[in-house]
Amino acid sequence: MPASRPTILVTGGTGRLGRLIVADLIGQGAAVRVLTARPAEARALLGTAIDLAEGRFEDADALAASLAGIEALLLLSPVSDTLASGQTAAIAAAERAGVRRIVKISGSTWTIDPPGATRSGDAHAAVETRLRASPLETVALRPNAWMQTSLGPALVRAAATGSLALPQGDTPVAFIDARDIAAVAMRQLLAETIAPGPLVLTGPRAVTGTELARLAAQGSSRPVQWAKLAWADQEAQLAAAGVPQSHRANIQRFAMLMADGAAAPVTATGAQILGRPARDVAAFAAETLAATG
Repeated sequence: MPASRPTILVTGGTGRLGRLIVADLIGQGAAVRVLTARPAEARALLGTAIDLAEGRFEDADALAASLAGIEALLLLSPVSDTLASGQTAAIAAAERAGVRRIVKISGSTWTIDPPGATRSGDAHAAVETRLRASPLETVALRPNAWMQTSLGPALVRAAATGSLALPQGDTPVAFIDARDIAAVAMRQLLAETIAPGPLVLTGPRAVTGTELARLAAQGSSRPVQWAKLAWADQEAQLAAAGVPQSHRANIQRFAMLMADGAAAPVTATGAQILGRPARDVAAFAAETLAATG
């Protein structure tokens, strides 16, 4: 197969995790095509070497064109009312196009099981059910709470205010670094044989608010105390960031589940696939706070 021929289609390639996956694939010498509805933005974010296909899941013709010549599909899209319908349309299109493998970035396992736990979890569960029925090679990745989204901004605020406000309070959470999620996804896309899933991915240990406050104090050289982040304050932060109200309600449910300990269990799945320990939250905290100056 010519080296220049795209073999992997990445959806969601302009997002935080998608960009990491694209970079990891390129670093391994893979040929990558990115499906995007905003090609100018994608070009600015990803550079000129990436092959872009313009379109959305809802556009059957554009989706079919984007899958031409593709061997593997990375299925990733933001939480929305069309997550399930869009991703199942992509699976059907991949089957018609003769794609060999699909790797899906799903929700955290505690958002999916039991059914009805969260709205987004039910959408991911519907897509996972469709994947299991597919004749293609498929696997779903279920990453736990991301360090970059769930913890990073709180650490930065703690360095400025001395208060580490957390939705889960002092309840332990096994945060995972998004770079590890991307590395697992890349390996599953390129491996000769995919691992049996779903793959529940976590950090190497669960950490409490007390320990996180200590790490924040070390990194900021000031006293830091953990505090329970009230939902009204969290919702205000989300609204200011432009998060739609429907998704804010979903995030409120996430916070409740995390406070109940749902995100505390630890798995060794990521370390087994990567052949190294998952990144620890202490290293992430030090890195994040060093970057704030």
